[in-house]
Amino acid sequence: MYVSTNTRIAEAKQSNVINESGAGFEKLLYDLLGISNCSPLYAPLSYSLQGGQRVRAKLCLVVADYFDVLPAESCKLAAAIEMLHSFSLIQDDLPCMDDDSMRRGRLSLHIAFGESTALLVANCLFARSFGLLSSLQATSLSRTKLIDILSHISGANGMSLGQWYDLEAKTNKLESLIEYHRLKTGLLFGASLQMPAILGGANPKQEAMLKKLGEILGIIYQIHDDISDYGKLNKELNNICNIPSRKVHSALEKYRSHAQEHICDLSELGQVISGQPIFNKLMQR
Repeated sequence: MYVSTNTRIAEAKQSNVINESGAGFEKLLYDLLGISNCSPLYAPLSYSLQGGQRVRAKLCLVVADYFDVLPAESCKLAAAIEMLHSFSLIQDDLPCMDDDSMRRGRLSLHIAFGESTALLVANCLFARSFGLLSSLQATSLSRTKLIDILSHISGANGMSLGQWYDLEAKTNKLESLIEYHRLKTGLLFGASLQMPAILGGANPKQEAMLKKLGEILGIIYQIHDDISDYGKLNKELNNICNIPSRKVHSALEKYRSHAQEHICDLSELGQVISGQPIFNKLMQR
């Protein structure tokens, strides 16, 4: 028997499975691809989404729940964010980019399905993320704002620029490295907190504070990866810069302090966010 996506979302919310484990959202994500599992693109599309931690989606759902966003709408928004994220990972892994053969503990999409299919899947995910935003039950002004945010962070002043820096730029300045991280990772984290607030009718001050908190969390996430990847700090950093490890560790603690300050400024909402296991994982990675 066919069960509509909206019905599944409602059932998931009622049974409390859209939670930290992400079990309910995980099932819904594939439904929201919007194609039949008989399509030749379904297998590579679903493969590209499998195995993610859903960090951004979980943050989005926490904020959406605080502002009483309808489950059907919050899941569409979280799925749009996840799809854009997966789109960026597919591009990053390509031979002309980072040339990574592994992603999330298994073969990268272009290795498993071929480069041409990987490019087409990336295009599908990018397009679908905006399709989901356009289908949200919100005012036209809110929908336009959400679409504008996602287009900005994925474009020439956002993730694309961050990826270019990652590929081409060399720096020995910590400030420059932080800016690369903000563009490539921080902006999407920021959107993951800001966009559900917009959908839920938050005031401009709350929006701005959530955006900034998300960007800080994204920078923390990326700095930690610089430190922990394969346990080879200097080798990892020397790919793009020549920055002493002590400075990078110091920056990590600095941004963790900034995150705590923003949590305090957000009062009750900050307590809700800081009480989530996903927040603590980010702060203690």
